[in-house]
Amino acid sequence: MSKNCRSLNSEPLIFPHPCPIMLVFLTRRLPEDGIKILENAGLDVEIFPEDRQLTKEKIIRGAKNADALISLLRRAEG
Repeated sequence: MSKNCRSLNSEPLIFPHPCPIMLVFLTRRLPEDGIKILENAGLDVEIFPEDRQLTKEKIIRGAKNADALISLLRRAEG
């Protein structure tokens, strides 16, 4: 268990309770090094599988059960 492991209400967890796994939802794939940083920090990473702009509804659906959202913007072409 990490020394920094906290419950969702920021109170220290009581042993032997395992640290909850936090889920991060990504709207686009990060470079592999970025994903490894998140996973090495003990986070579960969910990535939207398609490389396209998401609708508001798809972002809400993907983030509904997540603890954090990382929304990546795409540069406009032209």
